[in-house]
Amino acid sequence: LWKVAALMVLSWLAIILTVFGFFSLLLAVGRFVYFLFRVESKYIHDPLAFVIGGCLVFPSMSILLTKAKLADGNLTHRLASWVKAFKAPPKLKFATFGVSVLLWSFIAPLSLGLCYEIAVVKSSGWFKGDEELFDIGSILLSWLTGFVVLNTWAFFSYFSVFTKQFWANVGNGMLEPPLDENGNPLPPRNDDARRANNIRAAAGNNRMNWQGKDGRVARFLNVWRACLFEWDWEKVDRVTLLDDFASPIARQLASALVGSTLSFIFLMHFVRFLVRSEQGLMTFPIFGEIERGLFRQVSFRVC
Repeated sequence: LWKVAALMVLSWLAIILTVFGFFSLLLAVGRFVYFLFRVESKYIHDPLAFVIGGCLVFPSMSILLTKAKLADGNLTHRLASWVKAFKAPPKLKFATFGVSVLLWSFIAPLSLGLCYEIAVVKSSGWFKGDEELFDIGSILLSWLTGFVVLNTWAFFSYFSVFTKQFWANVGNGMLEPPLDENGNPLPPRNDDARRANNIRAAAGNNRMNWQGKDGRVARFLNVWRACLFEWDWEKVDRVTLLDDFASPIARQLASALVGSTLSFIFLMHFVRFLVRSEQGLMTFPIFGEIERGLFRQVSFRVC
């Protein structure tokens, strides 16, 4: 009898610890997002952090479990096969792939992270010059913030989350379960309508061709997957990796950072000749005295 009781107690503890650990994981991921965006402690809301963690963890777990079911052999065998299948890439292909890694993994995230760091996180005292300009820790954190945001956007774009059709399918799935009472897949209610929707989506691909499993994001990620997991360097294409994806994203983000900075510097030099500044205060004809750091902070956000 005591063995049965011990088994029940251990099973209960295992279930409790598993549930507690899973909930803690969701909360930790949400708190990590708060940390990345440097949200002040007074604005931290744990229920919202739990929801954010769930939105990130559940899709990731679903994809990992699906990939694990489709994979053949154990992890050690697959790793050994992957190492043995290594093929040295051609120089031109490797150079193209390397540039795409540099743009997508370093330049674009750093530009986005610094834009957020300067425009949102930095205080008026930093704009006034009372704080250190930059340090290694803030630069790394800015890069990590941009890297997480960009890859989250790419993940959602791959599954067309930012399209009306995606949310329409989510709503239809809630109202019409895909399985009947016997567990058999329900046939589509209107094949003609679905086919027409696919045709319209393909026709609008030129206008909104970033999202979906045939969009620019998916084509870029498929090439990376072929190179890193299959050593298939023949899939490397400059148009797919650079011209259609990494280059425009990095260029837009870098131009936003550099353009805002240059506009801000020009504005500060222009204002210096028009506004009197004494003891950290700037005197304006209508608004009166404004703290110099606060004015610079607002000016950069406007630029």
